[in-house]
Amino acid sequence: MSIHCARCAHELERIEGEVALCCINSKCQAQHVEGLIHFGSRQAINIDGLGTIIIHQLYQSVLINDVDG
Repeated sequence: MSIHCARCAHELERIEGEVALCCINSKCQAQHVEGLIHFGSRQAINIDGLGTIIIHQLYQSVLINDVDG
């Protein structure tokens, strides 16, 4: 039984030593958004006022597309 990413339909893989299945597709939109959310979070560079909703709005408006640019 293969399990696929709900966002990009790429096959999910289990990373060695991890329990969860992960999408490793570098073009997966969900991966990009989650990366941006983490990048702006308190655990990373802590951008005040930049939350999940704003990141989703910026991503959908194509004003940001990835942490790299």
